[in-house]
Amino acid sequence: MKKLILSLSIFSVFALAFTIASPVSAFSWHFNRGTTVVSSNEASVGNTVNAMSNTGSNTAEDNDDGTSIVTGPATSMIDLQNGINDNSTILRLRGRIGSLKVISKNSAEVMNVTTSTADTGNNTANENDDDTSVTTGEAASGITIANMVNSNMTRIFSSSHFHHFEDVE
Repeated sequence: MKKLILSLSIFSVFALAFTIASPVSAFSWHFNRGTTVVSSNEASVGNTVNAMSNTGSNTAEDNDDGTSIVTGPATSMIDLQNGINDNSTILRLRGRIGSLKVISKNSAEVMNVTTSTADTGNNTANENDDDTSVTTGEAASGITIANMVNSNMTRIFSSSHFHHFEDVE
């Protein structure tokens, strides 16, 4: 008799635990009263970039024979790219959906200070006796800045029977 009572007690506790746990997981899997997804970023970015190229400031003075100054090209280029605060949310929803709210908030402050110079000039040829020549290359300077700031992408895949999506903030 003791074995039978002990067996029934263990079985009852197991059945009660299974009964309590089962509906909760089944209910949350098949019906969702409301879901909120929040993505939030803050950034402060400062860039200071200086680029300089110089083939100039050459001097040829007081020469008795022919003198030449030949410089090559001077090129200074800056290519600055910032990718700041990128949120990507992918939701795969199953079952009945009560409501869904997706909030993506970004805040960014970007400050770029750039200087780019190229110089092939300021060459001097003074007080030379014979033929003197100064030939310089081209000087080119350029700056490209691309800031991609506060980008949000939300993709929702749903196999639900009912859904109500609130506006994305």
